[in-house]
Amino acid sequence: MVNATLSTHRLAAAVLMLCAMSAANAAPVVVSQLGGATGWTSGDTRTVTGAQSNAAQIASQIQFLGDGVVSADANGGTPDASLTGSYLGRGAVRLDGMVNNMGKSDIGYVNLNGIAAASALLDSSFSTSFRYARDPNPNQARTLSQGISITNGLSNCGVDKNKACYYTFSYVDQTLGANEWLTANTTANIGQYYLYEDGKIVGGGLRKTLAEWAQDAAWSSLLDDNNVDDYNVVRMGFNIGSSSRFGLVYVDWLETSLLNGGDRIDFAAPTAAQVPEPQTLALVAVALLGLGAARRRSR
Repeated sequence: MVNATLSTHRLAAAVLMLCAMSAANAAPVVVSQLGGATGWTSGDTRTVTGAQSNAAQIASQIQFLGDGVVSADANGGTPDASLTGSYLGRGAVRLDGMVNNMGKSDIGYVNLNGIAAASALLDSSFSTSFRYARDPNPNQARTLSQGISITNGLSNCGVDKNKACYYTFSYVDQTLGANEWLTANTTANIGQYYLYEDGKIVGGGLRKTLAEWAQDAAWSSLLDDNNVDDYNVVRMGFNIGSSSRFGLVYVDWLETSLLNGGDRIDFAAPTAAQVPEPQTLALVAVALLGLGAARRRSR
């Protein structure tokens, strides 16, 4: 009887532990800083001269702020307080459009082993949603770009066939509005993207859905999993700049079928209570690494 009781207790404890672990792993991942275990880093972030920003400059251009916080912009000015009403009141990440067309602020999640095959962007299960806001600084509400970058690891692209084969599908939400939270949603058939090759716009500067790009004879190979040089998604992120001066944007959260098992990624102010559990991030990283390894080719 004693052994049976102990076994029952152990089973109950194991069930509770499993439930707790599942709940923790299903919870949104909180990102309140760049680098480290989050996987989110600054990418193509530039100063007003067009030079690559250093660590101090990145910290002024990309800020994780709580609700209703006044924080100087990258030019040393005093903008409006950050928006209130963020997810759970945790805050958001602010990207600075700078005061010159040469400036740019950019963040993204990177996994060079591959997040997924590029063909996953055409799958019926693919979706991306994000909540954001545009703050005129001082008087222009600028647009936010949400980018999905793909590569095959080769360097035989471009006119001269000697450029890195690195492409970015860039979605710019056309919804109007300033100083209010907006939500954008895209799938393979919803939401139109610009296409950039190694940082330069191609495809005639047209905006198309991902499904339409897959039907474009000039670019369909990028999303074709049967192509001999098949591509992988290696980065998802946000940026503002390159002719979007005098504007700030806030990103509250991101949900995409390609990251964190589709669960929410919450951008928040850096407080101790909002740091994600290392175990959760480690599991996400291992899962993505495994997926990327299965897709990656040796060149």
